[in-house]
Amino acid sequence: MTIQGFSPTTGINGKVVTLVPLKSPGGGGAPVPMTTVDVGGNTVFGWRCGNAAVDLTTLNRSSCLAPAAANRNFAVKKGTL
Repeated sequence: MTIQGFSPTTGINGKVVTLVPLKSPGGGGAPVPMTTVDVGGNTVFGWRCGNAAVDLTTLNRSSCLAPAAANRNFAVKKGTL
């Protein structure tokens, strides 16, 4: 998504932010991105916000939504995708 409509002083207008659904791989491993094969009944474990190297986010990671962990995941209610 491209951010728009904020005060110019914020410096975030025109920046790109991505949210990638994550799934739990089981066995206590770190969450991994869901893919198209996961659509249809799989549980969304959480969301990744702001990975510039992988997801092409241009928004500064410090501006990302609700940082809850070092990898910038944030909790959401589990659901299906």
